[in-house]
Amino acid sequence: MTVSEITEEVEAPAADERPVARLQLIVAGLFLVFGVLGLLIISIQLVSPGFLGGVGFLSYGRMLPNAMSDVVNGWLVLGSIAAAFAIVPRVTGVPLARPTTAMAALGLTTLGYLIGGLAVLFGGSEGRYLLELPLWADAIVLLGLVAAARVVSATAGKGRDLAAPAWFFVAAMWWLVLLHIVGNIPGVVGVNSAILTAFYRAGLVGMFFAIAGLGIVAYLIPAETGATAPGNRQLTRLGFWSMAFVWAWTAPRFLVFSPAPDWYETIGTMFSIGLVVPALIVLADIAVTMRGSWERAFASVPLKFALAGAGMFALAVIVNLFQSLRSVGGVVQFTEWMSAYDWLLFLGAFSFWLFAFGYHELARHTGSVAVRAATWHLRLSTIGLALALGSMWVAGLQQGLYWVGAANAQEALPVGDGAIGFVAPLAAHHVVRVVGIGLYLVGALVFLGVLLRRGASVAPIGELPDVAAETPAESPAEEETVEEDMFEDIITVGPMRRRRVTIGAVSLFAVSFLFVGFFPMLEGDHSTPTLLADQARDYEGQAADGRQIYLAEGCWYCHTQQVRTAVTDVGLGGASLPGDYAYEVPALFGEQRMGPDLMHVAERDADAGALAAHLADPQASKSWSTMPSYDYLSDADMSDLVAYLGTLED
Repeated sequence: MTVSEITEEVEAPAADERPVARLQLIVAGLFLVFGVLGLLIISIQLVSPGFLGGVGFLSYGRMLPNAMSDVVNGWLVLGSIAAAFAIVPRVTGVPLARPTTAMAALGLTTLGYLIGGLAVLFGGSEGRYLLELPLWADAIVLLGLVAAARVVSATAGKGRDLAAPAWFFVAAMWWLVLLHIVGNIPGVVGVNSAILTAFYRAGLVGMFFAIAGLGIVAYLIPAETGATAPGNRQLTRLGFWSMAFVWAWTAPRFLVFSPAPDWYETIGTMFSIGLVVPALIVLADIAVTMRGSWERAFASVPLKFALAGAGMFALAVIVNLFQSLRSVGGVVQFTEWMSAYDWLLFLGAFSFWLFAFGYHELARHTGSVAVRAATWHLRLSTIGLALALGSMWVAGLQQGLYWVGAANAQEALPVGDGAIGFVAPLAAHHVVRVVGIGLYLVGALVFLGVLLRRGASVAPIGELPDVAAETPAESPAEEETVEEDMFEDIITVGPMRRRRVTIGAVSLFAVSFLFVGFFPMLEGDHSTPTLLADQARDYEGQAADGRQIYLAEGCWYCHTQQVRTAVTDVGLGGASLPGDYAYEVPALFGEQRMGPDLMHVAERDADAGALAAHLADPQASKSWSTMPSYDYLSDADMSDLVAYLGTLED
């Protein structure tokens, strides 16, 4: 089927259909800028803890989840849906179905992410990484995601043989809906809450962002180069299904050394190693599609973004593999390596693919001004991200190796005054991180500026891109042949019907969730309280209120509550058992050790008055501390928080 034949089948898009993808991309760009600005603020606070101090909603522990939600949800989710709304109609040859529903989906998801993020800023965090938004906000978002998935599926059509980008987006959208449902199951207790969170995190990366991003790449490369897509798309199918399946099964790698079952951790390591295979398949598929067109990559800024994103994606797979190994995890787990991995994916690979899509949409209408802006954006983002990631990787290694060295030498424990050994030396790395994220923010502002100034020129939804206008040809006949061959190969990739894709996607999700999400929760010792849990971790009254403040202030981002069976944790107290968390919703294993582990903090710091003074002014007693001041808490809240910390004993 040629472009002219497709165009004859496509009815003129309705007037209210045209702005949906454009508007959604602009909204996503706004979320990106605010999210990166938030990351810049918290990076500055690591250098100067008093920066914007005294204001509760600007504290580190509240700004961090809000900033990550803006980047992950507001920017990447909304931007990926915008790409789906634009690309699926083009490769299927029909206008976007249900444009009113698409606009409603944009409104609901934007509203949910916006007010949910504000709720987190003002103390409403759920206390689970990437799932901090309150349940009522998640319900609003879910309505929007279901509406968006229905629009994409309806556009793909019932009896239609789908092009690769179309079935990538159809599956990704329904995987996102299912992940949002299972990830927000309320009332999951203890270790099981950590298992559920791990499954959501792995699924969000591998079953939505990776698949939607690869859908963008599958569309973008032929559209930018005029190249012919490979005739045998079995490689694409194999990469698609294996990538989503294997990445979901890497979820346990987030819980290495945790109280989760050993067999569960082994699964995570095995599939993290196995993830290299689908990653190689995906990269091979990209290389085949680019065959004969590599010179075009040097002239196309969107292709530069897309290929840079592919390189970061490959690097993330390798980092994921190493972090899943216990020998490596014993060093870098709970260090800035963990944040660097997320930034590599969220600010790197997935964002770069969305940048590529955005500039591809704008380039043919904005001319050289957009190209120059995009070039500067590429440079600023690449340099800035390299500086930020480099500083975080070096800081993580330095921190982890200090823990190992101190434990082997039987020196001071990394708690109290001993924490200076892994906190103070990181100051220089944090300065570099500030510079890097600052440059990235400037690039994001350039991108948003282009969207706001030139966004009205984005091609209407359902309009096929004029590839020939961008690709030099020796004659009109050759120009038409390039255009026809490109779309012929995109659309005739093989019989992949929407129904088959949907059933396969739901089945794959069900199998993955059963084995990596549900079955591990059935372990009996997860729900059987230990003596520690019965005596000290069944929170009531003031301690229960204090724990809610601990959640709201995001203390668990910087302080773990998990003593691992690793050499680095020797001397921190008894190793954590599953039953220790039997009463906790959620279990606060923690994300990093920017400060000491607090699993048994009451055994070390029993003086409530001294603890309250430290919370009010950490630098007064430890000038090197990066901990923010909590002097904005009321006397009652401070008393509750101290009471909760006082329960954390052996």
